[in-house]
Amino acid sequence: MRTYNNYAREPAVCDGAKHEFRKDAARSHVAFGGRCTQGEHAHRMGSERRLLELDSAAGSGAVHWLPADPEVREYFEKTVEYWDQIYTGSGFINWHLAHRRHLVIDAVRRLSNGRPLRVLDLGCGSGVLTRDLMRMGHSVVALDCSENMVRTLIHSVDGNLRPRLLGAEVGSAADVCLRTEAFDIVICVGVIQYQRHPELVFREMCRLLRPGGACIFTIPNQLTLHHVLDPWCSARYIYRLLVHQRRKGESLLRCFRSALDRAAYSDDIYERRYFKRDIPGLVNVPSLLVKETIGFGYGPVTVGNKAVFPVRFSIALSKALVKLSHLKPLSWLSTFANRWVIVLEKSS
Repeated sequence: MRTYNNYAREPAVCDGAKHEFRKDAARSHVAFGGRCTQGEHAHRMGSERRLLELDSAAGSGAVHWLPADPEVREYFEKTVEYWDQIYTGSGFINWHLAHRRHLVIDAVRRLSNGRPLRVLDLGCGSGVLTRDLMRMGHSVVALDCSENMVRTLIHSVDGNLRPRLLGAEVGSAADVCLRTEAFDIVICVGVIQYQRHPELVFREMCRLLRPGGACIFTIPNQLTLHHVLDPWCSARYIYRLLVHQRRKGESLLRCFRSALDRAAYSDDIYERRYFKRDIPGLVNVPSLLVKETIGFGYGPVTVGNKAVFPVRFSIALSKALVKLSHLKPLSWLSTFANRWVIVLEKSS
């Protein structure tokens, strides 16, 4: 298995023994900051490194290395600025993803109960959530398939937060070269729908979590209010799946059934969404138990994929439906949410 110091481009092979996680200033180009001296920081980091040693004997890496999907990596390499600013715009999608960010942070806050934890941000992007976690006092390792994303993260971390960044690496979410049971929490936000083999990602997250640890991940919904009220959107989605299935030589009837029943398993990573019923089968790791499923975001209402209402009204409507979905008699509303935040717990 091969791993990289992504900024010096210095290859190193995990030989089955141990290879320290790179987090020194000379290699990662991250200067130490905060109130501690470099010596104090090195002493503190020594114990963290021993816990987070790279280990090729762990996980799927013992068999073969699974690199990140080239198509996905290329997409995110080219869209760093868009994703870095996605939480700050004035559109519905900006508000919606900012809501997702707050829900994930709230879930971490409940799970940590005020304690500083070791967290893996799997699919960290430009580091928005990584910085949030460090501000909460957690020690964080960040990993993403895009080198430009990781570089942006490194440059965005100021001196006070740098001691809490244990490492930032480029790699595949399906094959993480870190020691087993090294983390208290793994967050995986906006990642699963881009994985051709999501079952491998859940297997890795389970391996990396200590017993009693938690995983927080998000997935988009296929049966959204947006799709239900705008038949054109649903028809377009099903048509694309039908075309894909027909290329495999299946009958039209079988193609239609596949489009409805196996939408979550489409090979088109940019069209992959899930039904709520897919969640247990998607996780499919006996020791990862679903503890909480939070639906959020409704709309916007569209006709022909064009918004019917102004953004402010769409946001207000979404907020009202979120509140209603929290009432037990109306909890079924979450079936039509745009996305879900799902909390898993690893059994002891």
